[in-house]
Amino acid sequence: AEFIESPPVNLEPIVRPNGISAGQFRGMAGATQVFAGSGADRGAIVRDGRHYRVSGTKLVEVTASGVVEIGDVGGSGPVSLDIGFDRVAVRSGTNLFYVTTSGLSQVTDPDLGPVRDLLWVDGYYMTTDGTSIIVTELSDPSSIEPLKYGSAEEDPDMVTGLMEIGGEVLAFGRYTVQPFQNVGGNGFPFAPVLGAVVPYGCVSASAKCYFSSTVAFVGSAKNEALGVYMLGSGTASKISNAALDSALAKVSDPSVIECESRAYGDEQRLFVHLPDETWVFFFDASQRAKDKLWCVASSNGPYRLRHAVEKDGKWWVGDTDSAAIGTLVFDNMDHFGERVEYSFDTQFLHNEGRGFILKGIELVALTGRGAWGQDYACFLSLTRDGSSWSREFMVQGKVGDTTKRLAWRPCIRCGNYMGIRFRGYGQPGFAKIEADVEPLA
Repeated sequence: AEFIESPPVNLEPIVRPNGISAGQFRGMAGATQVFAGSGADRGAIVRDGRHYRVSGTKLVEVTASGVVEIGDVGGSGPVSLDIGFDRVAVRSGTNLFYVTTSGLSQVTDPDLGPVRDLLWVDGYYMTTDGTSIIVTELSDPSSIEPLKYGSAEEDPDMVTGLMEIGGEVLAFGRYTVQPFQNVGGNGFPFAPVLGAVVPYGCVSASAKCYFSSTVAFVGSAKNEALGVYMLGSGTASKISNAALDSALAKVSDPSVIECESRAYGDEQRLFVHLPDETWVFFFDASQRAKDKLWCVASSNGPYRLRHAVEKDGKWWVGDTDSAAIGTLVFDNMDHFGERVEYSFDTQFLHNEGRGFILKGIELVALTGRGAWGQDYACFLSLTRDGSSWSREFMVQGKVGDTTKRLAWRPCIRCGNYMGIRFRGYGQPGFAKIEADVEPLA
């Protein structure tokens, strides 16, 4: 047995003094539906002000007046998208498609092979089949010359994905990351950067993303358990905590893990989507707190808001459970019309084994905020062993009642240690917990 971390749910940490405390919890953004797509959301990109998404098996464009279907790309699961000078490239399943002014077309060159990931770099569309690294012809992006295949030969691990950063192509293997530079020539135009291999790899093409001027990914070194890493110069820094590492260890098929990032409101967020839950890392708050700050994002179940892209000052997201396409909203936490809950646990209260009486407790909060016409509620429950919890005590209010105080008077005796859980719905903003405790001799 061990004492474990209990991450907050649907609550973002803000590490900034407010006169009451050194920081606060804030409710995560919700989403409201604007249009309906063709199915569950699988990926999105914005090019030249045009918003493309893969919705179900359909590639669509989200316009000001609605969703326009472009064509069928088939497949399932997350897609890869990138933009070039005159087209958008889409990897769906193991096929490659282009979107141009002429519409949607599939690359059918037999030398392409199965496409596991794609990238546009220096005029080339680059793909991988898991073994080789393949580039298209500069003069014809639909043509592949088999004599121009490349490979990541530093380690025999399979190539799981491709990315470009700082003028270098990164070939992610399962246990290594090998950088390449464009050197031209008649064969494969990219050469490995000697001595720059990172001894950590990524589990799949979807388990990586650009984050905080570098790349974040889920993977490991050889003979190590899975973790979440940020790529550095010749190395990688682990940012996952013990609780997330335990969650990663329970994933039977790590290839389904997906990463995405969102930066707004003075915070850079990394979303790590597991099959049953989503973990969110807060880079700027972690830097200020000098600790790894994570929370769990939930839609009262698996997190549904995916593939956020910014366009015209709005963050557009899709739904993994329906065909809904909408925008993030910051005045309520609802997910496409469904109310979601927040929760967090305190550390244990312990009076050196002599016991105490918890006479009163107040959660200092910004109450009465949220979408007009909604109510809110906060529930308190207690544990004396960390596994079983008491019945809940509720405080309820209405939006607009900004002077309401979240206070309880439980008057409960504890002989050893006690933990407290707060759970609720609404639009929370919590700054401090104050407790009236009488120690026992």
